[in-house]
Amino acid sequence: IIMHADAGSAPEDKKARENGYTQILNFIKGLYSTAPMILMGDWNTRYFRDNFKALFIDKLNEIQGISVSDAWVECHNGGIYPEYGSASAEKAEDKLDKILFLNRNNSPVALEPVSMDYLPVIVDADGKQISDHRPAEAEFRILVK
Repeated sequence: IIMHADAGSAPEDKKARENGYTQILNFIKGLYSTAPMILMGDWNTRYFRDNFKALFIDKLNEIQGISVSDAWVECHNGGIYPEYGSASAEKAEDKLDKILFLNRNNSPVALEPVSMDYLPVIVDADGKQISDHRPAEAEFRILVK
């Protein structure tokens, strides 16, 4: 799943993002798949600022048979999510762009992040940035259970 969430920090922007999370959660709940899944994109959210872990990650992990995590959290933050409201988390590399991975208990395979990085800014032929974000990339290993 590739997505782009509503930007902005006004209450209506945050509400629009939360509504988008609910739509994605409901979509995943309705899937009859055993395959792992990658959810990525510009989430326009930060763990320390928007409580993204509670609003999305934890809710996905409550679905029976599903385990979801963030490749950056696993590869660069020791599996620990930045704390909501923590000033020290602001200094972490808690970016708006996230690559999440979802594993299913009933799947014969699982995804395991090997690396996750933010690449240098990409520019066009005139030297202008083509995005206001650095591209994110992750490499995953497929584990046979």
